[in-house]
Amino acid sequence: MADERLEMLKLLRAEAGKYTYFLLAASASAIAYSAEKTASLKMELSMLPLGAAVLLWLASFFFGCRSAYHVNWAISANYAWLNLRTEQGQEKAVKNLESRIVNSSERARRYSEWQFFCLIVGAGLFVAWRVWEMIIRTLAAS
Repeated sequence: MADERLEMLKLLRAEAGKYTYFLLAASASAIAYSAEKTASLKMELSMLPLGAAVLLWLASFFFGCRSAYHVNWAISANYAWLNLRTEQGQEKAVKNLESRIVNSSERARRYSEWQFFCLIVGAGLFVAWRVWEMIIRTLAAS
């Protein structure tokens, strides 16, 4: 039973890491795509939604990096905790480490939530910008 639980924990951690890195790649790709699509355009007021989308994608990337950092720190601290808890006289260090692990895990969770939120809202703003540009072109043509 313990082996099955350990394998499930490993699988869960691996999938969570893939998810974080997938969102990082999506944010970076969205930024690159928008830069490529607008390289020949001049700055106009109608590009404000695009600018906001890019800023949100940058925020998503930042939050993803912070989430990955805190997850990696928590895993390292958990390893240290496993080693320390068996040593005599390390009770204070173990309690301190436990508190820091919980704190880091909570930060990683919050950063992950913000990573996803910023990516999705940025995508919505990008679509709004494209629709707005189509409306402007349609009105200009008539």
